[in-house]
Amino acid sequence: MIMLGQGNGTSRVLYIYSNADRFNARYIMPTIDYNLTNKISLELGLPFQQYIGSSKNFKLSDIMISGKYQNLKVDFHGKTIRISSKIGHSFYVAKQHGHIRPSGTMIWGSYGGVIVGMESLKLGVIGDFGFIYVRDIFPQQNETFFQGKLSFGFPMLKPIFPIRQLNLYLESELTKQINATSSVFYLAPGIQYVFGELAFEFFYQRQILQYGNNNYYPNETFGGGLRFIY
Repeated sequence: MIMLGQGNGTSRVLYIYSNADRFNARYIMPTIDYNLTNKISLELGLPFQQYIGSSKNFKLSDIMISGKYQNLKVDFHGKTIRISSKIGHSFYVAKQHGHIRPSGTMIWGSYGGVIVGMESLKLGVIGDFGFIYVRDIFPQQNETFFQGKLSFGFPMLKPIFPIRQLNLYLESELTKQINATSSVFYLAPGIQYVFGELAFEFFYQRQILQYGNNNYYPNETFGGGLRFIY
């Protein structure tokens, strides 16, 4: 959420396992973002996917690009507030890709939204709210979704240098299909250990509530990975 300044960025690799009624899948998801200026950042994601039970190896499923613009920055003593606008698009490149939830890796999906965040020495709160337009989940079918995420982060150690920090997270996520009676709500606790420029991350996401008949939404997802700040 908080941009690190011009010429800086992060690279990240996640391993994700997702379980749904219709399918189980594994993902290896490398992403990299770079701050062109103090207000503009770009991100590139290259998720590789494998369906459980398939004899095929991991295949590149989509190419995802996104950009953020920092609209507002307010700094207080020991606290900072940021508001950014975000747009993104994913390009479908896999040969067959019939059932991926819109709130994760998308099929020709476009996203537009806003990110609002507050960070202090004791608490971090980030909200990400926007709309996703997805084409061809099924042949000749277009869908629009509202997606809202609200995350809380809790630093467990006092700030020291060199940086060593243990953070606990709790994220809620709501995805609502606009043109159909389908919605799902998730909770996801997570943990992050930061050592200098490296961060180790683990999370578990569980479906809490689902309305409507959509068995492509995952029941649970868990994963972990490594983040490098440069």
